[in-house]
Amino acid sequence: MIKLYYCPKTRATRPRWMLEELGIKYELAYVNLRQGEHKKPEFLGVNPMGGIPALQDDSIQMFESAAIVMYLADKYGLGKFAPEIQSNERAGFYQWMFFSMTSLDGPIVQFFYHTQFYPEEKRILANANEGKANFQKTAQVLTQHLETREFMLGNSFSAVDIMVGSNLVFAKGLGLLENYSVLQRYLEKVVSRPAYKKATAD
Repeated sequence: MIKLYYCPKTRATRPRWMLEELGIKYELAYVNLRQGEHKKPEFLGVNPMGGIPALQDDSIQMFESAAIVMYLADKYGLGKFAPEIQSNERAGFYQWMFFSMTSLDGPIVQFFYHTQFYPEEKRILANANEGKANFQKTAQVLTQHLETREFMLGNSFSAVDIMVGSNLVFAKGLGLLENYSVLQRYLEKVVSRPAYKKATAD
């Protein structure tokens, strides 16, 4: 049985979304971050970084949301959510998966920290502006890519759309998508999927 260590409204939504897309059975192990359960020794044995998500699949134990999503897509997706390793399309799969966690995720988090997350005395306006400016550069690249595509890898939904889509949900909540109609239309499409709705029901 697959066990996903999970807390709502965190990056753990990504592998849960992937699991719902796959339609396979899994167990949710809720981790209460406010009570510090992610810092207890028993959880650190699963994820030594003390973060969410983490996954157990029989003898396999792993963390990092993108890695988990890729693993699940490859092992259980039957080629539906990730291109075959030998295919030319696999290069784009790797590119956009890493893009989602570096070029896209980083600026959004930086903007969030310095506008909402940190106490006001620790917020730095220059850092918030830098995060927003870097997001805008990334958003322009995404816009150009999605103008001629339904999804990130073409006309079929893939694991990449889970990663990019979850980042854009975060960005929209921070007001960063207001001037990006292409990205708004794309986001509406991916979050309308039943698997996303199930993964975010709580």
